[in-house]
Amino acid sequence: MSQANTSDLPMYPFARPPKSYDPPAELAELRHQGPTERVQLFDGRPAWIVTRDKEVREMLSSDKFSNDRYNRDGYPEIHSGTKKDGVRPTFVHMDDPKHARHRAMTESFFTQEATEAVKPQVQEVVDSLIDSIKERGCNNGPIDLVKELATVVNPKVILLSILKVSEKEANELIQSSSALGGTSGSASESGHTDLHEYISQLIDARTEKPRRPQDDLLSKLVVDEYRQANLDRDDLVNLVYMIFVAGNSAIQSSIVLGVITLLQHQDQLEELKENPELAGRVVEEILRYHTPSALNSRRVTTTDLTLGGKKIKSGSGVIGSVRSANRDERVYPDADKFSIHRQVDPHQNLAFGHGPHNCQGQWLSRMELQAIFSSLFRKLPNLRLAIEPSELEYTSPTQNVGVLRLPVVF
Repeated sequence: MSQANTSDLPMYPFARPPKSYDPPAELAELRHQGPTERVQLFDGRPAWIVTRDKEVREMLSSDKFSNDRYNRDGYPEIHSGTKKDGVRPTFVHMDDPKHARHRAMTESFFTQEATEAVKPQVQEVVDSLIDSIKERGCNNGPIDLVKELATVVNPKVILLSILKVSEKEANELIQSSSALGGTSGSASESGHTDLHEYISQLIDARTEKPRRPQDDLLSKLVVDEYRQANLDRDDLVNLVYMIFVAGNSAIQSSIVLGVITLLQHQDQLEELKENPELAGRVVEEILRYHTPSALNSRRVTTTDLTLGGKKIKSGSGVIGSVRSANRDERVYPDADKFSIHRQVDPHQNLAFGHGPHNCQGQWLSRMELQAIFSSLFRKLPNLRLAIEPSELEYTSPTQNVGVLRLPVVF
């Protein structure tokens, strides 16, 4: 099918229903038709979309699909202007073996074992943020949970537990930065520049006086990679920047959407209040149900292949809809129902992707979310929305799902 006759294909990305976090109806329709179907992108080019769990896993784990966004023609861009010329990609957009080599530079700080080691510090960060909200109170008006909690928690955890900066320095950076990767998409260019400058200064300090590389990721990168000329300075700055901002939007959305959804399911919320140890199960269901990084799993084929019974030519753009796959009725009965009693295996949940390019920080993200949902309603048992659900302002319906502000009282 040529570009000239793709107009009969559905336009992707699909739009969510107005004023809603529900997934686009087209995903369920395509999932019913078959695992692999054709769509049209904003620039008129055709692409393939994969909507079922089995085939999405196959796509994301196969070396016949490339994630090299900047060097391979055919990579499916889904919004105008999002791919910038001259970008030096991090390992996120590399293929193996280069991808594996660069990912290994930071891997040891994000394993399940390494994440367990920082659990007390993660809980301390979460407790301090919630306690601050509680102490401030809402007598002077509602508290915006996006601004005061959801946007802050991941940057602070990364700064304190991974980059090992002081709490004073972390607080100052978070308060001054407009580039924390929130859902609004309004982070300013000056905010990005300020953050890059801060990271550059941090690299200077670690280069002059490294700390124990096994305890401090930045010192490890300086000693093992930068000084050995495996990374130049620009690559190092970009890598640290990516570590700092990569998970912010997804964690922010998971917190906010999780709070909204639990408030809409009061019986399940009461169970969580009575049994905070359910937080792990609650988090997995929130991640499955909302899948906030729904648009990120895109690839381009490196050879002719067959997927889901469809023949796909080399150089074709393919979109793995992890959000659709996480609603696949073949895997999750009553998939459109939110239930904290659902047994969702963290190793099978596609919210953080799958295969070699799965989210490296997923175990730390889970720990942050578990700390939030085991603590928030215990410390603020009367927390509720300060506005009607219909008044919530969502991200653009063709973007990853998120809420811009969440006014609450307690």
